Amino acid sequence: MGSHSSRKDSEADSVERRETFQKLVDRAGKLSGDRLEAMRLRIAETLPLDDQLRFVIATCGDSQSTLAARAGVDAGVLSRFMNYERDMRLATAARIAETLGLSLHSQE
Repeated sequence: MGSHSSRKDSEADSVERRETFQKLVDRAGKLSGDRLEAMRLRIAETLPLDDQLRFVIATCGDSQSTLAARAGVDAGVLSRFMNYERDMRLATAARIAETLGLSLHSQE
């Protein structure tokens, strides 16, 4: 019974996380230039790495399929990641980041 309750809590957290993320993307859609870049920097300080990558992907201006093709990544993998259905391998995330002119690095 405890496992079932734990799963429901996890699903509720996931839904809340997706809704919060979508609000950020919607707000970013109204920005451009320096204001959008400032928002990206603030997000980099507050969101976990996977959501930082989702945010950059969602606001890069390319469709998911276009970005996947440019990065040499399966479009389904990218779609499942963006929909919070699957995590992404670090190598795949690095290829997408590189395609977007970014790099992944750890902060110590």
